[in-house]
Amino acid sequence: MQPPKKQQIKKEGEQTMKKRYARLRGLLQAYGYDRPATAELLGISEGCLSRKMNAVAQWKSDEMYRIMDAIHQPYEKLHE
Repeated sequence: MQPPKKQQIKKEGEQTMKKRYARLRGLLQAYGYDRPATAELLGISEGCLSRKMNAVAQWKSDEMYRIMDAIHQPYEKLHE
C-alpha cells in the first residue's frame, strides 16, 4: 500500500476546513451576519471573506477573535 500523495492530503485538509467554515457560516447567519455584514465587521472586502470561507486564504487571529466576540462564542471553540 502506498502512502497518500501530498495533493490528496492537502485536498482532504481543505475539505475539513470547508466543513468547519460551513458551521461558522451558519453561526454567523444565526446572529444576523450575512456576507456584507461579516466583511464589514472584519474590515475586509466580500471577496477576501469569500476566499477565507472557502479555505483559499488564511484567517488572521484577530479576525477569528472578532468573529467569536460578535457571535458570543468562547475562544476555545476555535480549536474544535
